[in-house]
Amino acid sequence: MKEQVHLAAQYLATANKSFVVPKSDDSHTNLGFDPEKGTLKTHPLSQNGTFLVFNYQDFSLEWESTS
Repeated sequence: MKEQVHLAAQYLATANKSFVVPKSDDSHTNLGFDPEKGTLKTHPLSQNGTFLVFNYQDFSLEWESTS
């Protein structure tokens, strides 16, 4: 299971690398954890607040939007 979670985190980091403005310290690839939802999430990937999230409870990748 550790390997699958690691792979999911790599997908999220790759999304950040592809859609977030790069920073010299590579911090644009880091992820956030939402303890209330039990998800690992990207930076906003669009101006309307779209995130790619890994849901630990469902063990799934999902799109989340704040708008």
